[in-house]
Amino acid sequence: MHDIYLAGVNSPEWRKIFKSKISQDITIFDPYIEKFSTTEKNRAEQIAREFYFLDYCSVIVFYFNSQPTKSARVQLGDAVGKGRQVIVCLDGKVSGKKFLKQYCDYRGIMLAESLDDLILDVEELVNQLSLCNK
Repeated sequence: MHDIYLAGVNSPEWRKIFKSKISQDITIFDPYIEKFSTTEKNRAEQIAREFYFLDYCSVIVFYFNSQPTKSARVQLGDAVGKGRQVIVCLDGKVSGKKFLKQYCDYRGIMLAESLDDLILDVEELVNQLSLCNK
């Protein structure tokens, strides 16, 4: 299974940077696809695959910036409600940033304020989880 699942802003830019800088020992599931299928069957399969990996990755990484992220916020609430290990990054001007910070503080969610900080935090957390599972 993968160590981390990439969630949040649905754009390739931050994902490419994240994957290029994260330790090569960490496995990543990135559900981003450039063109979502137009057939109902393929869409349903993609969504089912995403939910499967959301349930079985060790850490779910949520990255938020100035781009809209309504579905990612729903995923965040779902992951936290299921007791999943979550890290949130609020990079720059995020709509509702104050609320998201309060939510993370209240729920005890790790919070990063830049992509570089997020990468360091994820590496540290995955290493800690690996030590706990040995």
